[in-house]
Amino acid sequence: MSLTTKKVSTTTLVLITVVSLFFLTMVHNSYGFNPWYRWKMEAARIMQKASELIRQEQITRGFTINMTDDPNGSGLIGEEYSEITTDRGLLDAKMMTTNPNFAALVVDLFKRAKLKEGDLVAICYTGSMPAANLAVISAVEALKLEPIIISSIGASSWGATNPSFTWVDMESLLCDKEILSGASVAASLGGGRDEGHGLRSESKELMLKAIKRNGLAFINEGSLEGNIEARMELFKHYAGGRPIKAYVNVGGGVASLGRSINGLLVPPGLSKRLNTARLGTKGALMRMAQRGIPVIHILKVREWIREYRMPSLPVPLPNPGEAQTFYEEKYSVKIAMAAIAGLLGVMAIFLEVDLFLLPLFRRRRKKVKQK
Repeated sequence: MSLTTKKVSTTTLVLITVVSLFFLTMVHNSYGFNPWYRWKMEAARIMQKASELIRQEQITRGFTINMTDDPNGSGLIGEEYSEITTDRGLLDAKMMTTNPNFAALVVDLFKRAKLKEGDLVAICYTGSMPAANLAVISAVEALKLEPIIISSIGASSWGATNPSFTWVDMESLLCDKEILSGASVAASLGGGRDEGHGLRSESKELMLKAIKRNGLAFINEGSLEGNIEARMELFKHYAGGRPIKAYVNVGGGVASLGRSINGLLVPPGLSKRLNTARLGTKGALMRMAQRGIPVIHILKVREWIREYRMPSLPVPLPNPGEAQTFYEEKYSVKIAMAAIAGLLGVMAIFLEVDLFLLPLFRRRRKKVKQK
């Protein structure tokens, strides 16, 4: 009887199917390091170390860390209201950015923007999301980019709202400790019209003191448009004729966005080409985009977290590397070949047993019984 006339048993077919699914799963679930893994790990480690220094400094100075709003005690989430609080913020968004692996997401954006060591990056910060600011500069350090940073002092709820320890104070601390190699070159008050509009004169004075004690140039041109233009001139001055390869905005600062609503209209993350026609007042971000410079907008954090499948409430804080962005699903040729060889071998054994060995065993057993 030829092999083609023999029937494979249902049991064997089921077993072959199960084994095939096993090998398919093995090939499908093969993961490897993301090609930018080492830079992502470095950025996450820098952010973790920097965060710890900021936390320890606040303890040393006797500042209270609100463990209710900041359950990890990161020191990167301030009070809801203070003298320099400019507007309402979202606590959960602030918490999301304290994850040190948030810095790895910024590395991902920088690499997708094709930035390389030594490239100039223009950055605008507010005091609203100090942890996100820290993630950006940690990624800059990991990739050895050259930043030109301009900040504003005011902060929304749960940002860097301590007037004695603003975002630019945090920057100075990290530079003094040689964790960061670059900090802001200038700052404005921030808030309404980028001039602290709506705040009391005492609040503005506290902001100005923060700018002065950190040795920063004060941007105060008397109008939002003037402050925007001043930023552009400062970026040009510090670039020294070299091309700016990317622009990063963190938060909802109007000098960067032009107007608050633009923060919602500009897509989060990387935009290599940005249509600025419907954005009204052109802030620094739109002006950079009009020059063909890739822009990175970090504001709608919730969308980022969902996209990168990171925890929405990182309690406790994950360690560097504990995030999907460090790995990627890939189909390894070696694993696939091994799986095919294994599957063919198992199929051959099952068919050999089913079509030849079992029938032979049954025939011999039948002969024995007949005797």
